[in-house]
Amino acid sequence: MRKSQRVRAADVAFVDRLFDELGRLPVDDPRVWSGHLLDALRRLLGCPHTGVWLRVVPADGTTPPGPMRFFEQSGLTPGQRADFHRLFVSNPGARHDPLLAAARSRFRPGTPVTYRREELVPEREWYRSPYVDGFRRSIGFDHTLTSAVRLGGGLVFGVGGWHDWGRRRGFGDRSHALLHHVVGRLGWMAGHLAQAQPAAPPPPARANETAPRLSPREGDTLSLLLAGYSEKEVAARLRLSPRTVHEYVTTLYRKFGVHSRGELLACWVGNAIASPIGEPHGTPRLYAPPNG
Repeated sequence: MRKSQRVRAADVAFVDRLFDELGRLPVDDPRVWSGHLLDALRRLLGCPHTGVWLRVVPADGTTPPGPMRFFEQSGLTPGQRADFHRLFVSNPGARHDPLLAAARSRFRPGTPVTYRREELVPEREWYRSPYVDGFRRSIGFDHTLTSAVRLGGGLVFGVGGWHDWGRRRGFGDRSHALLHHVVGRLGWMAGHLAQAQPAAPPPPARANETAPRLSPREGDTLSLLLAGYSEKEVAARLRLSPRTVHEYVTTLYRKFGVHSRGELLACWVGNAIASPIGEPHGTPRLYAPPNG
């Protein structure tokens, strides 16, 4: 490990002071203590954005994650905060987030799991994901460092930091160790937060007639696009000509009223369209992302 990536005595002293300060704040007012925590973590981790969240994330890997029970952030502009809430906090499309999909089975009761984005999702898969292209890029977030712990009732408590889109370097070993240590000491606050937050009702589903009707081939094309395949790869997978697939994509854009793949994904997962692809009562068929 490089010397610059080692945890220093000053880091430990900073964390000790932080928890001394947190202990003096009202635990029953999570906005106060979480705001102080996140401001301090921005300085400690050297990143422009931090956040703390609480949401239901079932461990089975098939049940979609629930809406956020609690979310607080530091370092976002008012516009970024509004976009973040719309795209991440209240958005049921988080089931398509490749990072959450890779991490959810790792969450453990009582013990934090700390991970960098590049540790769980390969670079090519990350940057080719329509979810990332449509959501993360639009808000300007790329490299992510997260530490999360599973609580009771399917709840997961997490703290994370984000670097701006386009930054070459992510988070180092020092930041990884420090965030893991901090979240490990937040157990009592996380438990109090979970008890204080009421269960959020599921988001209302749209009526079936609001979703456009798709043919089976259009449904297959949409499913592959959502999984990150290019038009050429869709053609090869479905054994169709590239021109035919392009016509299907054009039709999808027209039916959903969009002009790009990112807008298509945002329309599909961001608006909680209840009708499945090609059938009145079912679920969309999502393919695994392409290898490589």
